[in-house]
Amino acid sequence: MGWVFLDPDSEYMKIIQPVQEQKRILGAENFVADYAGVAEGRRKSRVLADYILDVMGETRIDRASNAFVMNYGVLNGYAGAMLQPAYARRFKGYGEDSLERIACAFKLENCVKMRGIWKC
Repeated sequence: MGWVFLDPDSEYMKIIQPVQEQKRILGAENFVADYAGVAEGRRKSRVLADYILDVMGETRIDRASNAFVMNYGVLNGYAGAMLQPAYARRFKGYGEDSLERIACAFKLENCVKMRGIWKC
């Protein structure tokens, strides 16, 4: 979590919630990924990462580190890119004025600020 984040109750966050849930399940984005290792996508990616090392007969590479790198490339990169059309479709049918209103979620005054960091 950063110093500020989008209000989870904002219209924007409500619109993209289904895609965010898909990203969470897959582990496809750093901000919503399940780093505890329980995301099904991360478990499946780990199996493939381990399989690659097994086929190579590689024993010097740490398996957890290898899985992390695999997850980053496959899930953050590939799966995240595959979800972009689904994200874009969430905004289909909205006019320019509506999109401008929805984008106001990114204004600092509409964001949630981490307590103890901001003095104002």
